[in-house]
Amino acid sequence: VHRAGQRVNCFMQDRGCIALANALEANRTLELCNCSGNEVSGFGGLAWADTLWSNTSLVELALSDNPLGNEVAVNLAAVLSQNRHLRTLELCRCKVGDEGALAILDALEKNSTLTKLRVCDNLISETGGTLLADMLEKNGSLHYLDIRSNQLAHSSVLRVQRECARKRTAALNQEPRTLSAQIKALKKKEQKILECEFRIARTMAARQEANRILQQEREALQMAQLDYQAKIATAQTELDQCLKDVEDAEKRLEEKNAEMAAFVQQSKAKQDELEAQFAAQEAEKESLQQQITAIQGLLVTTRERKAERIEQLQAQLQESEESVQAMQAEAAAAKAKLREMELARMSAVQPGPEEEGKAVLSASAGASVPVKTAPPATPKPKQ
Repeated sequence: VHRAGQRVNCFMQDRGCIALANALEANRTLELCNCSGNEVSGFGGLAWADTLWSNTSLVELALSDNPLGNEVAVNLAAVLSQNRHLRTLELCRCKVGDEGALAILDALEKNSTLTKLRVCDNLISETGGTLLADMLEKNGSLHYLDIRSNQLAHSSVLRVQRECARKRTAALNQEPRTLSAQIKALKKKEQKILECEFRIARTMAARQEANRILQQEREALQMAQLDYQAKIATAQTELDQCLKDVEDAEKRLEEKNAEMAAFVQQSKAKQDELEAQFAAQEAEKESLQQQITAIQGLLVTTRERKAERIEQLQAQLQESEESVQAMQAEAAAAKAKLREMELARMSAVQPGPEEEGKAVLSASAGASVPVKTAPPATPKPKQ
């Protein structure tokens, strides 16, 4: 494809021209096409009329030196009434008469994009030339109309030249006003960009604040987890000591039983004394069991408070997500991670069956482990 004005004979003829025109119906990048001098008849030229209905990228089309005739020119004129992209059309030496030329110029009444039309060396008569000059003076946006080598009167040629020169001058005077309007539009866009940048900065600040609060809550949870782990280790040590004390007590009880077998006379009194001791131990055991129950209730209350705090944090994260749609994925990830940490903490704090058994033995030995709950965090006010 070569620039208009350069005659290039590729011997495409109708078949090649139709294939090229059909390919350009879906092409959105080619802007200039010169098919001049390729022995294309009216049958092949009609394909370009169909192509220009759908093509939106072609701005310059040259079909000169092809025997297209009036039918192709009339069909191209029908397309030009709707096409808003083509700027240059060349139909020199295409056997176009008055009908085709007048149809094209008449279509320019609805077209303000085509600025250059070449129909030189065709079959336009003197009457057609006069009509062309009249139509050009009434409408159209042509800056350049080449009608040389036609059967026109000299006066018609001069009228066409004067009208094209006037329209070129008017277009040049119109450019500063167009540029001023474009500058105003650009300033509005610049203001919108600044507003968008301000909103983005405010959104980023809100995101950083949310991340800071989340980090503080994560550190608080980690500290609470470490505290509970230390308390669990202390309780385990105390339970081990209680078990050892129980074993020692059992050994002493066996020794007492042996002594009771030896001293039958004193067995009954000693037995009463031991029963009284056992009764006191049962009472103490019940007391310790009640303390353990109270501690478990306190643990449940602590978990509920932490669950409420987690819900408050989730609500705050939800509000942040509503105000910052761009940060939804990060906030969702943070909330999911927070849930995982809470589940991990709860699984670490949750006592197992063996630890509950050890707690009961600790109660029987008279040991009591105080449990402290972390104060609930004060929710951050909405911004």
